[in-house]
Amino acid sequence: MSLLLHPSALPPAFRMIGLFLTFSVFPMQSVCAEQVPTLSSFVRHETSIRIDGAQKTAGRVMFAARVKVLTQRNDESLLEITGWHQSGAKRVLYAKPGKRIIDLVLKKSATSRMIELSRWQDPDTDLLWIQAAFQGWIKSDSLVSSDTSLWIEAETLFTTNCNKCHQLRIPHHYTVNQWGSHIKVMGPRTGLPKAKQRKILKFLQYRAMDITDGH
Repeated sequence: MSLLLHPSALPPAFRMIGLFLTFSVFPMQSVCAEQVPTLSSFVRHETSIRIDGAQKTAGRVMFAARVKVLTQRNDESLLEITGWHQSGAKRVLYAKPGKRIIDLVLKKSATSRMIELSRWQDPDTDLLWIQAAFQGWIKSDSLVSSDTSLWIEAETLFTTNCNKCHQLRIPHHYTVNQWGSHIKVMGPRTGLPKAKQRKILKFLQYRAMDITDGH
């Protein structure tokens, strides 16, 4: 005969003691456990990036680069940036294969931290492009959740500084890589710092004739 009693057969006082002991020994999992954020954000200005535990910078993340925030610590955010580099040239990560929209520039010593994701060979040039990801820390105040204000700022720079020598050019009349060549020549004529010239360049590149899928 079983000596075990069903809880309902116990006096109320004993049932309460049993419940107390159960939850004391096997506590309920907290429903308020902090979740590690995974947020898509944008870099609002060129800024340095460093590897965890290192004081020196590993490189620079460029204006309007799309990144994924993995976690935050004090005033810094650990982010992951995914892009494309040409085979044998790991220092520069571009937003799209074959289109030189620069999102990340690394020091040579940091390229070993790049993680390869996939490969694609450009049928027009036969160049091999490698999709890769890089993780590093930047200041959290360098990030914004939307790129709208970034493009407004860049467009204002373009419309107020790029019509002094000639009529304002129409962005979709040129390809991504053609805009790189144009700004290399015309940018210095604006008198703007190089960082602002690169903001104009990225604005124009994302509105070029060979961009169909946006940012």
